[in-house]
Amino acid sequence: MTKYFHELSSGEKFDIYNLRKSWSATAKKYLQPPWCSHAQAVDGLYGCQDLWIGSIKTPTDCENCKFYKEINKTEFHEAVMDKDILNSLTKSWH
Repeated sequence: MTKYFHELSSGEKFDIYNLRKSWSATAKKYLQPPWCSHAQAVDGLYGCQDLWIGSIKTPTDCENCKFYKEINKTEFHEAVMDKDILNSLTKSWH
């Protein structure tokens, strides 16, 4: 199941790091928060360090970031729906 990166537990992030998964593979597997406009937020080298260390959980955590984009409830719902659609497609591919 596809998850947003900010929804991962610290243990899941630790596993990603210890298994030495490539940053591009990680970015393909996990979505960045819908309120983030950073092109490589999930990339461990050039991405959002606060996201990687687990400081980011809600849009409020990012309000002072230059990559923060305001989204309304409809946009947030659509992003979640897109994630659910992506999950169903991904399951059908396996």
